[in-house]
Amino acid sequence: MAGNIKTNSVTLGDSATDSQNFQLRTNADGTATLARGAAGNLGDVLTVDASGKVSVPNITTLLQDGMPTFACRAWVSVDCTKDTTGAVSEANTNRLIRGSGNVTSVLKTSVGEYTVNFTTAMPDTNYVMVSSPALGNLTNPTSLSSRTQTVNSISVALFEGVNSRFDPPTPLQIAIFR
Repeated sequence: MAGNIKTNSVTLGDSATDSQNFQLRTNADGTATLARGAAGNLGDVLTVDASGKVSVPNITTLLQDGMPTFACRAWVSVDCTKDTTGAVSEANTNRLIRGSGNVTSVLKTSVGEYTVNFTTAMPDTNYVMVSSPALGNLTNPTSLSSRTQTVNSISVALFEGVNSRFDPPTPLQIAIFR
């Protein structure tokens, strides 16, 4: 028999230990909160607001290592040798994205230079880029450097040797952390 329970709070467990009691409650401001802790001493673990946004008030405690957590805000694996149709192309056009998160496009602007456009803007320009160009059999040292960072995109350049820009023969992978 199906039914509804109408209450503002449900508590599961009555143990004296921190890990065995949970409470789910609705709040006057329209949020829902999951709390955990010893009976009578529950701490908020997760809150969902009326729009569906999730917040975790003390994530370092949840991870139990005391270190702050920094998220990957965007990532992309792009085939720099192909345009968005999958055709091999050296034109300055959008490149073929093999997989991504929070990236709408990667535009080739010239040989070895690309602009990665974010789906959702970064809160500011204080983010870092890490990359992993799979460069095949190149013999000279290679590097990828950021040229311009905005909240909406990052422009990067690939170098082989000291000053020679090049298009990578295999996928370029970039991740943005903040």
